[in-house]
Amino acid sequence: MSVSKPEIIPTKGLGPGFWPVTAVLTVVNVVITLYILFGNLDWVLPAGHVPAGDTTAAVDQIFKFMSVVGSAITVYVSGYTAWFAFVFRRRPGENPRTVGVQIHDAPKLEIWWTVLPTLLLVVLIVMSVSEWYKLQFPPDAPALTLETVGHQFNWEYRYPGLEASTFSPEPLHLPVGKQIRILITSADVLHSFWMPKFRLKLDAVPGLVQTMNFTPTQTGTYDIVCAEYCGVNHSVMQGTLVVESPEAFQAYIAAAKAKAAASAGGPSLAGGNAAAGKT
Repeated sequence: MSVSKPEIIPTKGLGPGFWPVTAVLTVVNVVITLYILFGNLDWVLPAGHVPAGDTTAAVDQIFKFMSVVGSAITVYVSGYTAWFAFVFRRRPGENPRTVGVQIHDAPKLEIWWTVLPTLLLVVLIVMSVSEWYKLQFPPDAPALTLETVGHQFNWEYRYPGLEASTFSPEPLHLPVGKQIRILITSADVLHSFWMPKFRLKLDAVPGLVQTMNFTPTQTGTYDIVCAEYCGVNHSVMQGTLVVESPEAFQAYIAAAKAKAAASAGGPSLAGGNAAAGKT
């Protein structure tokens, strides 16, 4: 019993309308690219127009690079897939075994779809690693080093010179314009210390101390989020960061030291009544 070969749709090149469709897809891609590069992206990159820290702009550039490349791939791949599915669909009356244009042994095409993604990955690696290196090894020594410890379900902040820690929801205070180093760890399970408007996030891992280096550039109040599911009350593990002037920060530390000194002395018994207390 002989098996008939599948019929091939007699179409020239890549099908009718291929280049007009390519032009339309190119226009769509250019519009999306211009929006990514110059549009208002606060809905995905909050405070991008006014960087909260010295790391914000560089991370945004990496994000935009990935978005431009990713959107181009999405537009062309999705567009061509939809167009080819339409052009090479089986018409009524055609043999069910009919197939579209068959392309075999296209070395130039295979070289380009190997070389281009490789080059894009190399560029992304260079951008990412160079920024990661700056985050890990800043050029200047930190003006302030403090510790952050994740707990179920709050953040503990340890300032230099203060024996007592503070805990969220009490804000974390930092001075503006100063190089900051935060040493991050966890006392129990995995947490993730995330400051969205600074584009900074590090996992808090028990037994491991991770380093976060940055310089706040704008005063204000910013969110701190636990980005790693850490238990039933993970959703309430929120905090705030207050970036203030160096003078205001020093006043906050001085007030905290005074409060700690006052509580260390114990309650005053000067006005007490010993007889009533004994009774």
